Amino acid sequence: MLKIKSKIESYSDEELLASYQNNNDSRYLGELYRRYIPLVYGLSLKYLNNVEMAQDAVMDVYALLSDKLATYEIKSFNTWLYSVAKNHCFQIIRKEK
Repeated sequence: MLKIKSKIESYSDEELLASYQNNNDSRYLGELYRRYIPLVYGLSLKYLNNVEMAQDAVMDVYALLSDKLATYEIKSFNTWLYSVAKNHCFQIIRKEK
């Protein structure tokens, strides 16, 4: 069975980001983040070396996004998200020490 993409899935990252910032509708943020979960998980696993901690970090980063998106001007979502996720992992590592 062929799955037909919903309209929101066809949006570019930039369109999703603008739609989220204009409407504050979590569906746009959810779709945008869904695309990058593997990136955030892989990065978290690389730095934290722990599957459970990496899974928690994926959820933590998503929770941080709505606040951070309101305060930053973002040119490239994936580059910005990579920095947010990396910094979050570094904070976890610092707390562990």
